Amino acid sequence: MKAIATVEHTPATPAPLRVHLLGGFRLEVEGEAPPAIVQPRLQFLLAYLLLHRDQPVSRQQLAFAFWPDTIEEQAHANLRNLLHRLRAALDGFGRFIQFDRHQVWWGESSRVCVDAAAFTAALAEAAAAEAAGDLPAACRALEQAVGLYEGELLPACYDDWITAERERLHQAHLRALHRLATLLEGQHSYGEAIRYAQRLVQQDPLHEPAAQHLMRLHLAAGSRADALRTYHACATLLRRELGVDPSAQMQATYLQVLRADEAPVTPAALLPPAPPLVGRQAEWGQLLDVWRRAAAGQPHLALLVGETGIGKSRLAEELIRWAEARQLTAVQVACTATGRTLPYAPAAALLRSPALHERLGRLDAAWLSEISRLLPELAAAHPNLPAPGPMTEPWQRQRLFQALAQALLTPEPRGGAPAVPMLLCIDDLQWADPDTLDWLLYLLEAAGSAPLLVLGTVCCCESEADNPVEALSLKLQRRGLLTRIELGALSPAATAALAQGAAGRALSADEVARLYHETEGNPIGIKLSRRCLRLARWDKTFQLS
Repeated sequence: MKAIATVEHTPATPAPLRVHLLGGFRLEVEGEAPPAIVQPRLQFLLAYLLLHRDQPVSRQQLAFAFWPDTIEEQAHANLRNLLHRLRAALDGFGRFIQFDRHQVWWGESSRVCVDAAAFTAALAEAAAAEAAGDLPAACRALEQAVGLYEGELLPACYDDWITAERERLHQAHLRALHRLATLLEGQHSYGEAIRYAQRLVQQDPLHEPAAQHLMRLHLAAGSRADALRTYHACATLLRRELGVDPSAQMQATYLQVLRADEAPVTPAALLPPAPPLVGRQAEWGQLLDVWRRAAAGQPHLALLVGETGIGKSRLAEELIRWAEARQLTAVQVACTATGRTLPYAPAAALLRSPALHERLGRLDAAWLSEISRLLPELAAAHPNLPAPGPMTEPWQRQRLFQALAQALLTPEPRGGAPAVPMLLCIDDLQWADPDTLDWLLYLLEAAGSAPLLVLGTVCCCESEADNPVEALSLKLQRRGLLTRIELGALSPAATAALAQGAAGRALSADEVARLYHETEGNPIGIKLSRRCLRLARWDKTFQLS
């Protein structure tokens, strides 16, 4: 039996009344026999008062809620009788039901613990923890919330007044299961994530996105058979209950699972070790959400924005590693400080990468001719390739944009299978030339439903209002094609975890406090400091240069 948070009380104070409304009505009193309330009407009235115990309820509101089809005078008489019977049935707790000529209220909120209220409070705690970047605390609060939800609110009650609140709590429970599974997936805790995703599918078996999420989790955990079983169970239900086939997105996920035999997903436990991602769980969750939308056919630009050394590239590398483990197309290039004088340098670097260069061989000669403006080596590889003419007119630049888009967006021939999602990462986008930024705008607008995510890192000190990246951001934001993820300083706890993990030894509270003061939670400053920790063992004269 799941416990509900209680308040402290002295031995002279009666134990609080615990009221369970989720999954059915039940009363408990610690160490004592609970009141016997067996009549449903009394249970429902008590539930109504407890669900509205933050403020008095008018008698007229109660009478109408319980006897909507009865004349007013009779409804008020029925209410007086039911209140009297409820106070008597509650024994010593009956005195907490207070009323006057106009209102009724529960007079001692601290003496009652209601599972529905505890569920809502746990969700609020989870939201606050996630907003603060404390993902472990958010997971704990969500686990408490879904543990409290044992079923629908008063399932035996069919009164109109309970319908909206029942549905609100049910939807909140579904969202909590989804968010918990997503957070655990971001932490690579696939087994735990699968457990909650399975509960979500059980609650809403016809909801295809939930089944797709569960399939992806099974695949990430290396269980292709379970992923296929999830698909077939959902497809069977859809055809039997709704007479429809799975959606195109669901079938695309299914084909991805089928291809796992040809290109198996590497289980997380078998991947080469990587430094832990410390203090960025919230941002990682945001990034995964953006990736899923892009991979489902909503092309997008995600910008990781923050000061130098804050961990933008580290977060981008985590997503690249995540994508490569799933045999997806992932390419990373970087702009340089001199890049603003070298038009299309990032685009040329992308096309020269092994993952994309082979695509050029499938292009028509006309497109290859345009691309040879950026890749002169194509002329040597294709001696009969027509030389591109001088670029003097605006339409000629448009033609080059089309050619570059063709190279990236033309799907690989896969026998009718959907295109493999693509991740293009461009570091230090603030140094990109204006032509490249114009091309990125064209690419994302021309992508249609291609599974494409462009991930850029931007140093905030270079993102003034007149910076070309800001102009690009505004245009994409208006089109719904941009997500901006701001990276701030690490918390003191994350600072300590990063420093201790890197230094290979525990730090004292004083060392952690001084480290945080010196670095202000900047990861690169923390890494510099831990070198000094190893050499100087944090002597009192150390100052971060």
